[in-house]
Amino acid sequence: HPTWSFILIKSGVNSSDYEMKTLFLQEMFKRGILTLGSHNLTSAHDKNDLYALINAYEEVLPLLVEADQANTVRDILECAPLEPLFKVR
Repeated sequence: HPTWSFILIKSGVNSSDYEMKTLFLQEMFKRGILTLGSHNLTSAHDKNDLYALINAYEEVLPLLVEADQANTVRDILECAPLEPLFKVR
């Protein structure tokens, strides 16, 4: 649908796409943003909700870059990285 927007997390220089996405989700959840990589905004969201989302991005996206550059993504993760549910044989 044209109103949907998605965030695609790709692998970094030192980290897989699953490691990066796991770190992204972990840090967004910590900041009270529940996401799986899509934006589902409604009229129920107010300016404070939008500011919270923007602030979370301002904190989390640089953290992803820094952690990948320092090769510390796995050290920062508080759980195992995501794994694909289905695999191609």
